[in-house]
Order: sequence, then C-alpha cells, then structure tokens
Amino acid sequence: MELPEWIEIKNERPGHGQVVITYHCETGIDVMKCHILDDEYGDIMFTSCLGFLTDDVTHWIPIGKTMQRRLEKLRYV
Repeated sequence: MELPEWIEIKNERPGHGQVVITYHCETGIDVMKCHILDDEYGDIMFTSCLGFLTDDVTHWIPIGKTMQRRLEKLRYV
C-alpha cells in the first residue's frame, strides 16, 4: 500500500479531530490527532499519548478511518 504525498500545513490543514501522520523537523514522524483551536487565526495543535505539538508541524498525511478508530481504541491519540 502506498502512502499519499505529504501535504504542506501552510497549503491545507487537517480537519478538527482528524488523525494524521505528522512531520516535525526536530521530532520526526508521528501519528497525532489534530485540534483546531482558533479557526479564524489558524491556531492548531496536534496531540498523541506522547505529548503535543503546536505550529511546529510542517507536513501531514491523512490516514484511513479504520486506522483512526484503532488508534483511538488503543488511546494512542
């Protein structure tokens, strides 16, 4: 199975509550849940069981609903 192309966060943001693969220049790749804090100003946060990132995420890839449900059931995101 091929992954979709990386999406630049400046071009498109994931939806609120969407679980995605994220890229951060210092921490690398992770699977995190997106939280839109203020849609008007573009404030966004990503969380997982390991912690959170704010505007440091530069790219993301969507994952399927089945995988999202599995990760939520495991309380990873």
